[in-house]
Amino acid sequence: MTLFFLGIDSDTSRQVAAFAGLDPRQHESGSSVKGMPRLSKVGHAFLREALYMPAMVTLYKTDWGKQFRDRLAASGKPEKLIIGAMMRKPVQVAFGVFKSGKRFDPALHGA
Repeated sequence: MTLFFLGIDSDTSRQVAAFAGLDPRQHESGSSVKGMPRLSKVGHAFLREALYMPAMVTLYKTDWGKQFRDRLAASGKPEKLIIGAMMRKPVQVAFGVFKSGKRFDPALHGA
């Protein structure tokens, strides 16, 4: 499926998230260096910048975002990883709505 408004050709929400640079990358070097995963930042910097504040507001000001944050924090995820996951979530949801052609249903996304 071609996303003309972004100028990319993608078939999955993972590809769209990778285009935005919101996919996790492992930091490894040989057998001795195993760093924490981080965002790849290879993709579109403007999309990451545009998604940061909406992710912060969602995490701290909405019930759904607080539940999402608490669930990830309870499983031991660091705060920056949680913010990155929330930045990625609306990209994937928007892709699903666009691809399916159906209206957004908050019940499907834990809201």
